[in-house]
Amino acid sequence: MDIIYKILFEVRLLHEFYLTNSDGATIFDELPADRTAFLMDRFARNERNITSDLSFRVPETARDLYRNYHLRLLNTYSGFKVAVQVKKVTLAGPLIGFEPVVPLPADLSLPVLIMRKGMDMDSVTNTRMNRNIAASFYFSGDTLLGAKTHPFLTEAIPALDGGYTYEQGELALHGPADIRSFYIDDANATQWLNVTNGGYANEKDRFLVKPDFYYNFLAGDNINDAVFKLKDHTAALVGTINAQKPSGNFTRVPLSFDVMKLNTIPQVPAGNKLLYTLEVTGNGGYSKTHKLVFLRDVATDLRDTWGLVNINNKPANAAFHLTDVNNRLITRLNPNNTVNTPPPLFDIWIKSRSPFWRYVNDQRRKLSLVPHAALMVESGDALVTLKPRTLSYTPVLLDGVNYRPNPKLFDMLKTEGRRLFADIMVPESEMFPLGP
Repeated sequence: MDIIYKILFEVRLLHEFYLTNSDGATIFDELPADRTAFLMDRFARNERNITSDLSFRVPETARDLYRNYHLRLLNTYSGFKVAVQVKKVTLAGPLIGFEPVVPLPADLSLPVLIMRKGMDMDSVTNTRMNRNIAASFYFSGDTLLGAKTHPFLTEAIPALDGGYTYEQGELALHGPADIRSFYIDDANATQWLNVTNGGYANEKDRFLVKPDFYYNFLAGDNINDAVFKLKDHTAALVGTINAQKPSGNFTRVPLSFDVMKLNTIPQVPAGNKLLYTLEVTGNGGYSKTHKLVFLRDVATDLRDTWGLVNINNKPANAAFHLTDVNNRLITRLNPNNTVNTPPPLFDIWIKSRSPFWRYVNDQRRKLSLVPHAALMVESGDALVTLKPRTLSYTPVLLDGVNYRPNPKLFDMLKTEGRRLFADIMVPESEMFPLGP
């Protein structure tokens, strides 16, 4: 008998840095039906892609699971696919369907680690810099912190919070389908940039840790007496850690919870049972809560782990199901073997960092604003763009018409107060004449 493998599902990580064209158009601007063509065009031109900086692998503790169900992990240009060994079945139509050789349980969860190849991914990805917990991203089709919108595996963008201290580029929902990106302008006023609506990875998705991790107190917290309470999805107390510092204040506190009392990945299927709440209180009225899920995999160092995708066969939201009511793949072929119904496709959208572009003369002399008055403002001897500009691997026109040098790829950005800058050194030239 022939051995047949078919795609069970596909996950695409669509990153603005890699998927922006020279005119500034991104894959997010495309209609859903056109995004695959956008990717194919980039692939045909051999453009750098996200797999240059990330790799995908099955956790060591889940390898037997993949082997037992005859599953294979396959890398793609923009993410990965999971294939399963199947046998053909004839359906009404007559369509051709596929049934796994080994039936897949409804609660089967398939974890895939997203591993860094270096630090380039972090330098260009729009993430918060100051965080209490250095958690990795966790993506799934399950309803954990709120309803998810197919095809996105990300948590919904949090609503605008007047009491929250935003960082440049951080996203907030200002109304239905109204996502905006935060920044402070040159007059020190709060501003927001409109963002294409979609399922972007955000700080609500960063809650994957191991049972041993550090809690970081931020500058100005002034905490020397803290209590950490971990509660499960039913609000039952799992563990309490008390920490006191006789002199000075904490910068970080090591936390360790009993792994035998935890529901962990991949030992427990994806779903609410994996979700924990860490309640942190401290002197001076300090009080914060954090959502967590725990990975139990000795071979995996979360310092090298950008994230984890955990796909459940049949989560509560049927839009994220991998198999139908008869345990057959979603994929269907026509009698002539053309595709009638493709396999499930899930997306994770990732925003680039968006610093102000700051042009500095390479001799530290004053630049003239005159040729750039519609695009920039003076800042000492330098010139700064009026608004933050997203980073991209492909150089872009500054306003769709005018070219100016882009930041060097993967250069370190500079934080000054609550503003983020990319410095671009330029020589005296016709484009960048010196000022008076």
